[in-house]
Amino acid sequence: MPWQAQTGNEEPDVSIENGLDTHEVDPRIFDQDHETEEEHLPHEPYRAVSVLAVSSLVCGALSPLAAVWWFMGVVPLAGIVLGLLALRRIGRRPELFTGVEFAYGGIALSAVFWIAGWSWQYYLYRTQAPPGYLVITYDMLHSKPGQPGDKVPPEAENLVDRPVFVKGYMTPGRYQMNVKEFTLCRDNGVCSFCNPQPVVTDLVQVKLIHGLETEYTTHLIGVGGKFKINKDAKPGDVVYQIDADVLRWAP
Repeated sequence: MPWQAQTGNEEPDVSIENGLDTHEVDPRIFDQDHETEEEHLPHEPYRAVSVLAVSSLVCGALSPLAAVWWFMGVVPLAGIVLGLLALRRIGRRPELFTGVEFAYGGIALSAVFWIAGWSWQYYLYRTQAPPGYLVITYDMLHSKPGQPGDKVPPEAENLVDRPVFVKGYMTPGRYQMNVKEFTLCRDNGVCSFCNPQPVVTDLVQVKLIHGLETEYTTHLIGVGGKFKINKDAKPGDVVYQIDADVLRWAP
């Protein structure tokens, strides 16, 4: 082959060298450049979640306990206080703390359950036995198996002159208004019309004292007062009696 001289405008053939296309650029070069750019990008500083905000949310979750025990009302109160303190701290140092959502959630839960819990406790106070009154049931007044139905059990005798509280239904009487004395029965199926011969241990004669009076109602009520036993009761007469100074609607 005759020899040909290369001119200055001709490029050497470098398209193939060791089986590789030397015009292709190594992609690792771009990866290194991309990582270098990311290192210089500004990063958002780390912010810690406020412990006060988390504590407020925990108290809010425990706030339903205020409906069970009245003294647990301090739990939702603490949740509200901790939430407000958390919002104050986050507002002063937003570059260091976060957790606003937790704080608002704790305040909301605490406030709702605080109001609901104390409302329920007030309702129970108005309808349940007051302090110092022993809550009794009709089972405590029943005679023992094998004894006559009007036999007073020892448990009932131990209640004499003690302040007790019992729930029941009023039996229909002569008066509907300004009632000062009535018979309390175990359930509303025991009355002179439904059951002409109720068990006497399912009945309690109630006498309202200290100027108390009421209206006839078919709703469940609770009465509290000094418990007595009529030793002179004749067969069929009501044996138990309560001189009631407490009269409440029962739930």
